[in-house]
Amino acid sequence: MPITGLLVACAIAFAGIIHAEPTTLPKSPEGSFEVYDWVIFVCDPNQPQTNAGEMFLSTLPDFIGGRRIAAPVEKSNEPGPIGIIRFSGGSGTAKVDVLLENKGGKFLGHWPKAQTRTTGLLWQNLSVGENLPDAADPLGASSWLNELRTPAAPALLRENKGEKFLLYDAEPKYIFPLRVQAGSGDLNYRLTNSDKVPLRDLTFYRRQEAGWFTAAVRELSPTKTAKPASGPASRPATTQASTQPTGFSVTLAATGLTEASQVLAPWKQTLTAAGLPSTDFDLILKILEKHALTPKRLSAIYRLDADQLDQLLPLEIVPSPRKVVRVGLVIVRNIDPAIASEIETLASQLGDAKWDVREAAQKQLTELGLAAKPKLEALLKSAKDPEITYRIERLLESLNRAPTVPENPQGDR
Repeated sequence: MPITGLLVACAIAFAGIIHAEPTTLPKSPEGSFEVYDWVIFVCDPNQPQTNAGEMFLSTLPDFIGGRRIAAPVEKSNEPGPIGIIRFSGGSGTAKVDVLLENKGGKFLGHWPKAQTRTTGLLWQNLSVGENLPDAADPLGASSWLNELRTPAAPALLRENKGEKFLLYDAEPKYIFPLRVQAGSGDLNYRLTNSDKVPLRDLTFYRRQEAGWFTAAVRELSPTKTAKPASGPASRPATTQASTQPTGFSVTLAATGLTEASQVLAPWKQTLTAAGLPSTDFDLILKILEKHALTPKRLSAIYRLDADQLDQLLPLEIVPSPRKVVRVGLVIVRNIDPAIASEIETLASQLGDAKWDVREAAQKQLTELGLAAKPKLEALLKSAKDPEITYRIERLLESLNRAPTVPENPQGDR
């Protein structure tokens, strides 16, 4: 081939590569629709990556797939942490492109099928319609994702198929900033926030014999900018919590509630105040109940700063919506300072004279998962009982080779 022709061919090929990997979408006039995006992440101080693939099992349908290990059949209809993008209004819009990026992170699953890019997902040439077509992929009567198809929401259509939502499972590059230390009493804790932005609507939960105990902090400021507290150290979640700086104590208070769904109900008001419509509130609370609340151990939920969510997962839509609302919730597991002493007690029981006690202790340590790993590694060096050594080695081997997801993180309530 002549050199001139070769140069032209290379230029065309190079242009094609650039076109296949867009970082932004072409601008166009504002559309007549609104967009609402909510996402739930899971954090663990013992897990370096937020929403990591091994933190929980996938309950998405087989046709959606994903990069997580699938949950067993008996657990396949339990809701899992996901992200959902919905449209409101704009019926008849001819073409919509949605580009969702995950800078520094990765996507572990999504639906409907999008064009995958180095840093994100591109849903292209969507039309906004009123109803789902008959050709929509079947979810099965018992699938928890049916709750996403039920609400009166526009359908996003492409080639006679569509959904009422765009779904994604993201593992973002988010460094968990919350630290919790034991305070002056059983239900008192000291908090710090190592991030550069506040943690919003931070709420702690712990289940006692008398019911649920909670504490809420509307805004936990970064540690470096903290100022001395001028008000009460804490207030129960049933009352309106004021903004609190870091480096202070919070004390959980009794709510008088015994049902998990009741103690999580205030999140509906919080999500409304954040700008989300009530379309998916019931499903969001089911996900929080399943993955955020644990028996007799401290856990927490907070809302990401809006600008921080935009930086973690940039969202671009063409034509531009007249309104965009994005809400990120973070579930915090294994932050109870008492876990360390609990692990020591359970480890000592690995050498108990009774077989059923040894087995029960090993099962509970397995359920603690990565939270138990550092302590078990330290105990292995000093263990003198051969039975304890053997069982710790088995536990560590199991933790190193497979995900450790509690079979029933809520326990009996």
